[in-house]
Amino acid sequence: MRQKALATLFLHDRETPVAELVYDSLLDEPQAGKPGERTLRFAATDGTTVTLVVCPREVGLEVMLQVEPQARYAVAIQRKAAQPLLLDTDSSGRARVPGVHGGLMSFRVVPVDGTPKDARQTAWVVY
Repeated sequence: MRQKALATLFLHDRETPVAELVYDSLLDEPQAGKPGERTLRFAATDGTTVTLVVCPREVGLEVMLQVEPQARYAVAIQRKAAQPLLLDTDSSGRARVPGVHGGLMSFRVVPVDGTPKDARQTAWVVY
C-alpha cells in the first residue's frame, strides 16, 4: 500500500504546479447535492481553479468541468494505467465529459493560447 501511495506522487510532471483540493462535497457537505453526485474544487496558487461535478451514469461517470479564469483550455484527464483522455473546454472554461471510467485520476489544464509553463494539474483523486 505504501509503495502505491509513493508511486502516485511521481505521476505528476514535476514542472507543473499542482492545484490542491480545497473542497470535496463528500467530506465538506455530505448531505448536499443529488445522491451519488460529487463536487470537487481545486485551486492553484496563481488563482486558477478547476471545479468538477461528477455524476454516476448507466455507463461510467459524467464529469462537468469548469476552469477559471474563463478561457478556452486544453484538458487531459490522466489516469495511472491508461492513455489520457484529451478534450477542449468552450470559451467559458466549461466541458462535459460522459463515459469516464472511475478510479484514480488527475486533470491537467492549459490555456489553448498558452505554453506548457501555463499548465496546472489537479491533485490525484479517486472517483
